[in-house]
Amino acid sequence: MNTFPNLRLLIPVVIWASIRTLSAEVVINEIMYHPPHPNQSPEPRQEEFVELHNTDPGNAVDLTGWSFTSGFTFTFPSVSIPAGGFLVVASDPAGFAARYPGVTTTLVGPYTGRLSNSSERIRLVDALGVEIDSVTYSHDGDWAMRRRGPLDQGHRGWIWQSLADGGGSSLELVNPMLSNKQGQNWLDSLAAGGSPGAVNSVASTDVPPFISKVSHAPLVPTSLDLVVVRAELTDEQLTSALSATVHYRISTGTPGAFTVLAMADDGLSGDDLPGDGVFAAALPAHADGTVIEFYIEAGDGTQIRTWPGPT
Repeated sequence: MNTFPNLRLLIPVVIWASIRTLSAEVVINEIMYHPPHPNQSPEPRQEEFVELHNTDPGNAVDLTGWSFTSGFTFTFPSVSIPAGGFLVVASDPAGFAARYPGVTTTLVGPYTGRLSNSSERIRLVDALGVEIDSVTYSHDGDWAMRRRGPLDQGHRGWIWQSLADGGGSSLELVNPMLSNKQGQNWLDSLAAGGSPGAVNSVASTDVPPFISKVSHAPLVPTSLDLVVVRAELTDEQLTSALSATVHYRISTGTPGAFTVLAMADDGLSGDDLPGDGVFAAALPAHADGTVIEFYIEAGDGTQIRTWPGPT
């Protein structure tokens, strides 16, 4: 049998108060990569921006000589980010100021280049060229929502949708204390135009577990094979609070309800070591030619996430 998810479903990562050059606290926090342009009007690229956030509540960070070297290019003048504060790098500072007249945070620019409307790596380095932060955003996969696609040879796949992709929102980091390289830690802004210079509209200190490294084996099972589905969960809560289930069903033009199986992190279920955050469950064998679609749901006792992301 062919027991792998529909590919379009999976296409789916000493206290002192002075200005210092230590930089681990500075993160890429918000990205406006595709400003809205209704009715097929020209895209207002002058409204593109990237926001940095200093997560250190007690110390400002000097950015003099720092630069963006990928996605666009820009070298910082003599400027700093206050403790716990924000800084906006704009494609066109005048255009940004016109679009966001109420934003009073530090504004620098213009930068050279344009952000991709699909996927781009943004890289920030310090004055010595040492990488401080980098983010590779996308308009699909973990960076977007999904919805059912059209019927195709008896199966309905999934297509991706993101309000940050020209729909009026920016991409906002949810919890800056967790990795911003993980698309599941980013959401479309709730506020139209985003929230430059302020706490993100989607900010939270309690996020659902990140679900990564999803796999199934064997890749092409026979009608006699159980199929072990695995995933790694990461969360700011204790590993002991994590739980996961796999939801699966036969894929047809009019599919039925999902069957739910508990996944275990006990070292005995096809996972790795007990309590290491890797969960697994075995799906039963199916007849040759069967196509199975599945998704994973994970929780930490208060928050729940699915992978692929919600519809």
